[in-house]
Amino acid sequence: MADNLDNYEGIAALPPFGLFPWFFVIPGIRPAGGAAGDQKRVVTPAGALDSGASILVIGRPITDAPDPTRAIVDIAAGLSHMPA
Repeated sequence: MADNLDNYEGIAALPPFGLFPWFFVIPGIRPAGGAAGDQKRVVTPAGALDSGASILVIGRPITDAPDPTRAIVDIAAGLSHMPA
């Protein structure tokens, strides 16, 4: 691939890649209502998965949370409706 994909918005526009599996690691994930911080483009975890993301990078919304464990549980609960 000649270009880098740096956010969730470009996944749907990509052509099929054939027989090889591709993983799309998406940064800038923020829970619904979460602050964007220094990210220019953000998406919710469910929005990223709906767009075709394979792996979500969720750093500061967890590490900066007063209760990181609770943040993880809340993010996971928001994804409970997603198919496995």
